[in-house]
Amino acid sequence: MARVHVFIDGFNLYHAIRGVDGGKCRWLNLKTLVERFLEEGDQVERVAYFTAFARWKPESIPKHKAYIEALSEAGVETVMGNFQKVTKDCKACGGKDKTHEEKKTDVHLSVQMLRSAFLDEFDKLVLISGDSDEWRCIKPHFVDC
Repeated sequence: MARVHVFIDGFNLYHAIRGVDGGKCRWLNLKTLVERFLEEGDQVERVAYFTAFARWKPESIPKHKAYIEALSEAGVETVMGNFQKVTKDCKACGGKDKTHEEKKTDVHLSVQMLRSAFLDEFDKLVLISGDSDEWRCIKPHFVDC
């Protein structure tokens, strides 16, 4: 039997699946999802969901909190990061735009993976992320293109 730990970059997963199935996929039971892809006899011992609240969109926070609560009831641990305002260069047009960037999630995620590996807590590790570190402005009409 293999001990399995799962680490999920929640923000990137959310945006990767947000248009799928009319948005219903955003309410995935992440533990069940992973269990469907494991080999017989594998045992999921930890599912850690790394995320942050979009505080500049206060209307989104109650839904996000409800999802975190549902995940918790399914045995998923949540690790919170935060967002910070930043000015970025747009790779598409070369202009500059103000945006929000998630902070601490990647660091929390990698530190937790290394810690679990060092302590020999898993035999298999699953990482779910769509992180590309490439940024393009989403509102090109606000930049000098």
